[in-house]
Amino acid sequence: MVKVILAFFENYYAMASMADVTKNEQLILYDKVQKVSYSHSSNSQIGDLLARATSDIDEIANFFVLTKPVIILNICDVILILVVLFTFSWQLGLLILATIPLYYWILNYFNKRLLTTSKEERKGYSKVMESLREKMEGIGIIRLFAKEQFFHKKLENDTENWRKEKRKYSWAYTGLAQGIIFVITITTPLIIGLGGYMVMNNTLTIGTLMAFYSFSSWLYNPLRMINEQLAQLQRADTLSQRFFEILDLPEEESDGILPFPKNYDIKYNKAVKKSKGR
Repeated sequence: MVKVILAFFENYYAMASMADVTKNEQLILYDKVQKVSYSHSSNSQIGDLLARATSDIDEIANFFVLTKPVIILNICDVILILVVLFTFSWQLGLLILATIPLYYWILNYFNKRLLTTSKEERKGYSKVMESLREKMEGIGIIRLFAKEQFFHKKLENDTENWRKEKRKYSWAYTGLAQGIIFVITITTPLIIGLGGYMVMNNTLTIGTLMAFYSFSSWLYNPLRMINEQLAQLQRADTLSQRFFEILDLPEEESDGILPFPKNYDIKYNKAVKKSKGR
């Protein structure tokens, strides 16, 4: 019961904190866009800015709130589990440790591809957002000149390019996850093989072997969590670069063209215009 209550408050805190970070970062980005010089803002694509202010910032918020605490807590779990495993059998403990270099080789191999594919996927997504915004705003003119098929084809090309980049990113992300499962899979027969040999030589009891095997499966869950957050860290690095590209744009000081009284409230009244019959 206590575990359920703690999990509830932990999840609530994480989601609430992510919402707070998202809100603050969106306001920072909007304030920056208001101050960017006209020469840069006139060339900016609204769809791209919207992508950075919505989905990009949402993922960055996940990094700020969850990534570092999750990595630290799971490293502590890994250390604790290794201590327990070495208490059961130092020989089998060394066998488990021997699989970790393979784990991190897979991690580094796919993380490099995640970094590259993540950048291209975000660029493609931003282009789709801009393409959608442009065509939806001009839908009336498009229909007026009967150019629906023409602009549909252009949007289809943009979404197809994004789909290809998304598939590349998904390939790298899935390869990373399945690579870890592969390490876990090959570890099981190694433990049973060496452990069985030690049981036959009376250097290990069958009960200790079963206990070690049960606890060894616990090791890879925190490793998997660390892996997922490191992958998120790679992606957050890419998204942060896109965010800071906007923050690094030159600003322009301006008090506006027309003066406006301070502390002046604007009220909107619904005006009804009646036409006179002839």
